[in-house]
Amino acid sequence: MVTTDSLSQSKPLGIRYDVLLFSVVCLIALIRYYQPFPVDDAGFYFRYADHIANGFGYRWNIDEIAPIGASATLWPPLISLFQWLLGIPTQQAALLLAVMLLGGTYLLAFNVASRLWGLAGSCILLLCLLASPLVSGYAMGGMETPLTVLLLMCAIGVVVYRLENQLLVAAVAAALILHKLDLAPWAVGLLVAAKANPFSRTWRRALALFAAMIIIYVLLIWLSTGHVLPVSITTKMLMSAGLVENGIPPLPHTWFLKTVLLSNGYPQVLHRLPITLMFLLSLPVLFREHRPLLYFLLIGLLGQSVAYTILPPTEAFSWYAAPAVFVISIAAPAFCTSFRATAWKLASFSLALFLGVAAVSSSQITRIWFEDNSRGIEADRSLAGLWVAEHTPDAFRVTTAWGNPAFFSRRRVYDFSGLNMPGNHGFEYIKDTYKPEIVILCYWQTGQDPEDPIGPAGYTAVKTFASALESKQDDFFTVVFARDDVTDKISAANRLPAS
Repeated sequence: MVTTDSLSQSKPLGIRYDVLLFSVVCLIALIRYYQPFPVDDAGFYFRYADHIANGFGYRWNIDEIAPIGASATLWPPLISLFQWLLGIPTQQAALLLAVMLLGGTYLLAFNVASRLWGLAGSCILLLCLLASPLVSGYAMGGMETPLTVLLLMCAIGVVVYRLENQLLVAAVAAALILHKLDLAPWAVGLLVAAKANPFSRTWRRALALFAAMIIIYVLLIWLSTGHVLPVSITTKMLMSAGLVENGIPPLPHTWFLKTVLLSNGYPQVLHRLPITLMFLLSLPVLFREHRPLLYFLLIGLLGQSVAYTILPPTEAFSWYAAPAVFVISIAAPAFCTSFRATAWKLASFSLALFLGVAAVSSSQITRIWFEDNSRGIEADRSLAGLWVAEHTPDAFRVTTAWGNPAFFSRRRVYDFSGLNMPGNHGFEYIKDTYKPEIVILCYWQTGQDPEDPIGPAGYTAVKTFASALESKQDDFFTVVFARDDVTDKISAANRLPAS
């Protein structure tokens, strides 16, 4: 039996050929999730990263010092670093970074699994990771998921190998909470795991170092922007509490936990349920053999679940559940190595293998959803921004609430989603106050005719993108409106005919 003491004093395994093979298989599977257009809020991150790479600083608009809007504050600077070093466009830098970070995550995951559960557990882990399409889908769509899961995997690695190193414990815990505020429960879980370790004399030092890192970072953000938290976090909290209207019906309080353990209503339940079952069967094993790891897992999962139960996310976006789903996938193989009798070991491994294969097979449903979403909804949003960049004067200003048109338009953008501009001002306020030349709106399940959309007063529809509607993916389309007095300044190419 592997004990906590032996884990804390053991040396990490070296990189081996089986580890490399494991990573190659995972990366090949990852590439299958490539999407031509960014996913949802990835455009927000890309806009910040592009401005940082070009020397304008961490700004939404290059000529203003405003609160940081990116909820994952470390992701845009990391993208911009790759963009600057390699001289490649923002989206390509994000995809390359995703592949590299997830490659490192898989290497560490295999090392941990082989140390704890041997070859059998490593094989089951491979299936569990291949059956976790949320991580792969959002990673290849430009979201911050690769950095998120790498930090979580580093935390697991610290729990398994280096809990006596107070500086490492503090650094990883601080990185978790600084990267994304909703990873705070996992940071707390790591500190509690350090406390539960026999080498707990270092726990107070780790806690002090952790607090110092957080305070220094918050002071830097406050001194540079005048705000302590990214504006997107405070806005979403207000929306979840019902203090700010966002036009979306509130989610049930059970949404997050149901999405993590089962699904959010899509056929994903077919691959989520087997992994959840293996995770639940693994809990007694972790309690007996790897208690600090169990503390980290349960505190992180329960902490996130309680937070999102009290204040559910503002929309049914499974991206919120991706970190918890990943950690569950990492812990799931434990049960298949818990039996001493050969017959029981064989039976448990066979069950895990069956569940893993079933999960991988059904994950194809989610992969197809990501691909269709990118070629439909995200294509419409992105092409609207690209059209504005090509057909309107550089001095034109844009208002929109979505990341892709904001990024691809390459214009000054007034964001009426409330995620990147302070004040939580809605569309009407921004339209009347700033009078932007261009308005980009998305119509979802409105039943309107995309060739004759109802738009804001004083604006004329000049271009519609309806790939999602034409492919029957969803009742969704994106419309570019121009202010009535500037339509003659827009390139006539591909414009809607005059009515």
